[in-house]
Amino acid sequence: MWSCRWGRIDNPHSKSYEILTERFAAVVDYFINAQFYNMQKRVRGILIKDGMVVLIKRTRDGETFYVFPGGGVEEGETDEDALKREMKEELGIDISVKELIAQQKFGKPKSKECMNFFYICENKGGKLGTGKGPEYTARNGYEGLHEPVELSLNEISKLELRPADVKDLVLKKYL
Repeated sequence: MWSCRWGRIDNPHSKSYEILTERFAAVVDYFINAQFYNMQKRVRGILIKDGMVVLIKRTRDGETFYVFPGGGVEEGETDEDALKREMKEELGIDISVKELIAQQKFGKPKSKECMNFFYICENKGGKLGTGKGPEYTARNGYEGLHEPVELSLNEISKLELRPADVKDLVLKKYL
């Protein structure tokens, strides 16, 4: 049995128990938010239709790899709004966001940590490869090349698709 200044805390229906539970939840929320305070939030779209998946082929420093399209969430944007904007910019297509399937913390030596949220999406229109995002303009600050591609799920099983654990999750779900 526990006690506090509001009384004994041995009854989950008591006011003391309710107050303590609310305060505990507030403390947990504080620490979770503090953990992500200095992180950049990013959203990624997983577009799969008829066994084909849309990716961004990256070529940088002599290395070629693939990533799920997406990017940073701007202040005041929801994940859904950011993902719709990023898919239009990077791919030239309109999407609807269906389901969050993965979250991953990621950090690189030269940049701050970020939290990636991976969503299953559905293509609602537009033409793949017509994106006009900043990564396709001269002197954009992005390293290397970005090329939208559509590949079969069987093909991606053999490619370096980052992050590998999300690739494995997608293959398990869709193959």
